[in-house]
This record gives sequence, C-alpha cells and structure tokens, in this order.
Amino acid sequence: MELCKGGELVDLIKAKNYLSEAEAAPVAKMIVKAIMTCHTNGIMHRDLKPENLLFLNNKQDSPLKLIDFGFSAFFKPNQRFSNIVGTLYYAAPEILSKWKCHGPEVDIWSAGVIIYIMLCGNFPFYPEFSDDSSFDHSITQMSCAILKGDIDFQTQPWPRISESAKSLIRQMLERDPKKRLTAQQNTLGFKMHNITK
Repeated sequence: MELCKGGELVDLIKAKNYLSEAEAAPVAKMIVKAIMTCHTNGIMHRDLKPENLLFLNNKQDSPLKLIDFGFSAFFKPNQRFSNIVGTLYYAAPEILSKWKCHGPEVDIWSAGVIIYIMLCGNFPFYPEFSDDSSFDHSITQMSCAILKGDIDFQTQPWPRISESAKSLIRQMLERDPKKRLTAQQNTLGFKMHNITK
C-alpha cells in the first residue's frame, strides 16, 4: 500500500465536528465502493471505523484507503460466522445478539454508523452513562442500545439533512441483515445531497 499522508477520517471529523452533506457524500461513496471491492472478492472487513480509513493525501478530493484487515475473513455466499469481532461502537446487532451469526452485512452496518457520525459528529447508538457505571455495565448498555436500534434524526443537524441521506442511513442500519442494503445496491442507488454515481 502506498504511503497515506492525508490522515485518518476520524481526524477530519474531529477537526470539523461534523461534515456537511456535500463534504460527506463523496467520502461515503468511497467507503461503500471499498466495501463492494472487498465483498466482490469474498472478503469481509469486520472492523470498519474512521480510524481504519486513511486519506492518500491532503487534497479535498483525496482517495480514501481502507486499512487494518486484522479481523477480516474470507467468506463464501451464505456462509456465517459466530466469533465476536470488531469495535463495539460500529458492531452490527447480529454480532452482539445471542445467536452471534454474521456475514458481510456487518460491513454495511459499520459504514452506516460512519456516515451517521460524519453528518452529525455523534454515534447513532449511544446510551446515557452514569459516572459510577462499571466498564462491564457500560458495555452492556452500549450493546443494548445497538440491539434496540433507535436512530436519532431529531436533534441538530438532522432536520436540515436530506431525506435521501437519512433513508440511506436507515437502510444501512437495518437491524435485520437480510433486509439491509448490500454494498452493490448501496453503490448503485447512492444518493446523498443529490450526488449520484
């Protein structure tokens, strides 16, 4: 892989707090295309997060590179995995459920979380933690919030974000992996801020 001098996606989000829809759309499209490339080649990443997405350079239209394939796995159509992998904040509900049966759909979920964060600066599933919460209790609360799947589109800046962007996120954060968008559907139907293929 070439040297990536543009920093991590997480750095851009932290610097700006959140991105406008016009800024986020091309980045989101690159994320989905990277997932599609992986899935087409029978690879699921299973640890997608802004820290694992690097910009090649500092230009505004810099390509984005997906890194850290430590939790990745080769898969065959309809193959399911039962190990718990990834980073909790980006983990799909099927990884956290008692059945722990997952496939490549987990990458689409994680990408949906990343797009949500890019557009508002917060996680879509983030319970209220008390100061006296133990680590285990906090993990349990976070897991329950993800499994419940309530997405906040009411607080700022969501009222001014397009319905197409919210619809895309809802489809990516669909709790049922069988109903969740695939990377190919996502790329073909990508609409955010009137930016399409």
